[in-house]
Amino acid sequence: MSLSLSLNNALSGLRAAQNSLAVISSNVSNAKTVGYTKKIQPQTNLAYPGQGGAGVISQTVYRQTDELMRREIRKETSTQGRTAIENTFLKQIQTMYGKTENGGRLGSSITNFNNALNALSTTPESVSAQLSAVAEAKTLTSTLNDMALQVRDLRLDGARKVGEAVSEVNTNLQQVQELNRQITRAYALGQPTGDLEDVRDVALSKIADNMDIQTFRRDTGEMVVFTKAGRILVDGTAVQLSYSTPNAMSTTDNVPTISINGQTQIDIKSEFRDGKIAGLISSVDNTLKGVANQLNQLAESLYGNSARTTGVVDQAQIGPPSYPFGRLATTPNNNSGTVTSPTYLDITRTGTNTFQLGVDFNIGDTITFNNGATARIDAVDVNAASGTLRFKVAALGGGFTVASPANQWITNIGATVVAANTANVTGIDDGFRLFANVDLTHYTSATSGYVSRDNASSIGLHPSLDPSKGGNAGLLALANDPFTKNLAKTLSDTFAAVQSVGQSIGGVSAGTYSYSGYAKSMVSQNAIVASKAAADSSFQVEFVRSLQSQASELEGVNVDEEMANLVTYQNAYSASARVVTTINQMFDTLLGIGA
Repeated sequence: MSLSLSLNNALSGLRAAQNSLAVISSNVSNAKTVGYTKKIQPQTNLAYPGQGGAGVISQTVYRQTDELMRREIRKETSTQGRTAIENTFLKQIQTMYGKTENGGRLGSSITNFNNALNALSTTPESVSAQLSAVAEAKTLTSTLNDMALQVRDLRLDGARKVGEAVSEVNTNLQQVQELNRQITRAYALGQPTGDLEDVRDVALSKIADNMDIQTFRRDTGEMVVFTKAGRILVDGTAVQLSYSTPNAMSTTDNVPTISINGQTQIDIKSEFRDGKIAGLISSVDNTLKGVANQLNQLAESLYGNSARTTGVVDQAQIGPPSYPFGRLATTPNNNSGTVTSPTYLDITRTGTNTFQLGVDFNIGDTITFNNGATARIDAVDVNAASGTLRFKVAALGGGFTVASPANQWITNIGATVVAANTANVTGIDDGFRLFANVDLTHYTSATSGYVSRDNASSIGLHPSLDPSKGGNAGLLALANDPFTKNLAKTLSDTFAAVQSVGQSIGGVSAGTYSYSGYAKSMVSQNAIVASKAAADSSFQVEFVRSLQSQASELEGVNVDEEMANLVTYQNAYSASARVVTTINQMFDTLLGIGA
């Protein structure tokens, strides 16, 4: 081997050792850097035909990774993001409810209110018992108000967090697009791309934390990103998700539309199955909305069953054929309802017309309405306010219409014809209600459905009963009503009774419940779901951690191993340097002989 070839071999060894030492140094210094993967400097021996070895050449540095493992980690990271969000909201709901015993705060409030009504029914003349019942009623409505407002705030917070997540996804999609450009350029030039790919993987992990994605890598080094539903997110250029963050949310509102590049006619919300965005959508539109509807259902039923006589038509009640806790059945349109199963009717006389028991009608008579519907008179409240009689009716056939401004009227009592507009069917005065600020008339014929309202946030004690507002708590004990005899007793029986719930809302199934029983079901149902969500979230955290640990063993930097390699290449560098020194001495000797 000639001295020149030996010198070239030694110099190539120096360069190769120097390159390897630089890579090892970078590995060690970045061992704790998030997303950094181990880089490897491959080397290839050179040989000339007939001359033997010709040194070593360093090839392009590459990173040591397992793309299949990385895809699996991204997939499970998306699931972790969803379960973490769902667990967070369910824990907040459970905190709002309080301890599960006795139905939490809400169940305790209902029980305390019912106990106060029981005490009042025993001694209706007791001022302290009246004030206690009023105080517990206010506590109950305040509890409902507070919970409803908390749920509304949680839903709004969730909808806003969707906007934050969408913004983060858009930022990282743009970063992936730019890194793709840099990587494909470096790849074409034969330059290392490992560090750029590490940064791109971090961006992909952030996207996966927010939404479930799929990826594949082209031979050029470019990464194509698309949703699980197959919508392209990055392919050459990156799309942008469009979302309008709401400023307020009612019970009927859902998370706004999520679209691509402003194409709002296509809502892709349903395509989010995992990731934080999916968890937020599920929590806001399903879990929290279910809780809000449960509270509203309870508030409306409390209002509907807190009349001086249960089952009274207190306004044009418009709703579905079967309503929780015995609400009147109707077949409605936008402005009126045909009531098919009332218990009590208010009948208003007009002008100077008389309409008297024993003269114009008797108990047991059949009354006929102008639409042909009929009912039997079971009782009459002769102590009703001037101008109005209250009928207790039974066996109603055909239904009568409550409309605005023109109500149904009675045309016949038995065989006797009643003068036109002598006996109009009207609603009971709201003053007979224990609670106020609840809207029951929200049926829409556009969808033929019942639209829930935020009644739990507005329900309150009727001001006529609230001494702090100039009311009189003594109205709770009206002893001369021939129907109820004692309002407190009637209310107590109503609130303690087991009643039918026709709607399954928020995981609480249809069935028969007392008010306290329904509250317990609400709390226990959430506790069960929250417990499962906490277990799922904990499992997912550990599962992702396990996958990352496995990936770290393959892709991460082992400092001890790198230090051993460092010593090896330092020795290789020293050996090559020694060869250079020796050859230099040989050249000096040869030159000296020649001189």
